[in-house]
Amino acid sequence: MHSHDYFTHKGFEDKIVAVVGIGNSGGDLAVELSRIAKQVYLVTRRGTWICNRLIKGGYPADAALVTRKGNFVRKMLPLNMINNTMEKLLSETLNHEAYGLKPEHRVLR
Repeated sequence: MHSHDYFTHKGFEDKIVAVVGIGNSGGDLAVELSRIAKQVYLVTRRGTWICNRLIKGGYPADAALVTRKGNFVRKMLPLNMINNTMEKLLSETLNHEAYGLKPEHRVLR
């Protein structure tokens, strides 16, 4: 079933479910179904960087990071340094290696 056709969790109670794809829809479905299914597997082809929607203080990540200051800093620093910093911060929130999610590509690639 495609996420577009999903409307209710009915019928997934006490089942083992595999959600293919780790985009927003797949992640949302996995969370919702994990509350009622026996087991939920989130399947991804090559891993991904998981980013929280909110940062410290409860601010939306995109609104807090996309600022004049943020844009200036991104233009001044080398991409490799930005990738290293972002990957370190993301790994503090979730250990991507422990869950088999760490991709081979860099976070801003």
